Amino acid sequence: MNLRVHPRIYVVGFMGAGKTQRGREMASLLNYQFVDLDNLVEQAAGMPISELIAKKGEAEFRKLEWQQLMQSALFDRTIIATGGGTPCQQGAMEWMNTNGWTAWIKADVQRLIEFISKDVNRPLAYGKSQEELMALYQERLPYYRKARQIFL
Repeated sequence: MNLRVHPRIYVVGFMGAGKTQRGREMASLLNYQFVDLDNLVEQAAGMPISELIAKKGEAEFRKLEWQQLMQSALFDRTIIATGGGTPCQQGAMEWMNTNGWTAWIKADVQRLIEFISKDVNRPLAYGKSQEELMALYQERLPYYRKARQIFL
């Protein structure tokens, strides 16, 4: 694995790309801890992300997500799997590249779209058309490309 060792490695990529699975694998290989940013958001909110978005909206979710991302600067020897939209918040990729190392999990977008559009646990994707999800992917792509490492 060609990965610079840094105290924090942020795993980015589109919904369903396997950030959590690959993050856990990286953590095991490097003898690091693993943290899923979505889990930290849910703990801070006291509810699942789907419920948070339904009750308080995406803006509140993104606010909590940003707060938890900032808290991750305190982690040492940790792989942090981010949410699919985390890198798209203003300044997030730059912040992650400054405070850690970033790895983009790149996957077949068509396969991802077919998978996530049917997943009720993905409130920002469930029930959306393939065209809408492709547009979302294209919107996020420039942010993912700022990652320092790409894994296929």
